[in-house]
Amino acid sequence: MQLFVEVMQRGSFASAARELGLVTSSVSRAISSLEEELDVRLFQRTARGLKPTEAAIKYHQRVSPVVETLELAGTELRDNNEQPAGVLRITAPTTFGQIAVVPLLKRFTDRYNRLDIRLELSDRVMNLVDDNIDVAIRLGPAEDHRFVTRKIHRIVLRACATPRYLRTAGRPESPEAIRNHNCLLFPFPGFSTGWRFNRPGEEPTEVPVRGNCSVSNALALKQCTLMDMGIALLPEWVIARDIQHGRLVDLFPDYEISVTERPLYAYLLYPSCKYVPVKVLVFVNYMLEQFQICPPWQMDGPARL
Repeated sequence: MQLFVEVMQRGSFASAARELGLVTSSVSRAISSLEEELDVRLFQRTARGLKPTEAAIKYHQRVSPVVETLELAGTELRDNNEQPAGVLRITAPTTFGQIAVVPLLKRFTDRYNRLDIRLELSDRVMNLVDDNIDVAIRLGPAEDHRFVTRKIHRIVLRACATPRYLRTAGRPESPEAIRNHNCLLFPFPGFSTGWRFNRPGEEPTEVPVRGNCSVSNALALKQCTLMDMGIALLPEWVIARDIQHGRLVDLFPDYEISVTERPLYAYLLYPSCKYVPVKVLVFVNYMLEQFQICPPWQMDGPARL
């Protein structure tokens, strides 16, 4: 039944075999044995792959909760008797993962050395259920009510440029002045076409921006900025050290700058269920602790406990 559910979720014998650490032929034989036992065809084998039959769909609806309950019982038993163990699957956006997650991994694996970490860095929004993800780290407004959401950091945006660019093009003395500058753009769904500047005691100002370069990766956008190509709006976690060492200039440190109506966060996301595995809880708590102590990009050395 467990193999059958895995094949239904993955869509092929080969994918299920890779996930479970088996050879494809073993999975195929197991499904054939199940079909013989039930005396019903579960999958149509075609040149294009597997197609579940109507009987398979009905059977999956009945046995999937049973398999989940069995796996949950095993997880609870192991968690009650051992330190967290097994595979912990995490996904994070590529740049944030490199800057903010990877530096924290060594201390985490030292503390929980029975966990096998599978970190998937991808700018594709992965499906926690279909992709079998334990914890996802996302950036944006925290609004997915299907899952448990824990905010770990408020994202602060900074308008910045290099000293050389500013010597050539002139430093904008006010947010309105960036209209006359080449602005490097970050195409992201939900971002407005203008940069919104807000300072206490003043009316918020939205300034339309234009530019000749649009880059979909924050590190690449920073690299363009460092090559004196224009003014960019980048997260503080990407450019904190560049500002500290004078490679970039924070143009409007007194302003809060946004591109969405709601605040942006880095947050943890994991499936909502009656029992959350200990391996998930220890990772979530560890990340919350580390960001409360000091965000990784502000540390000179390795992450602290």
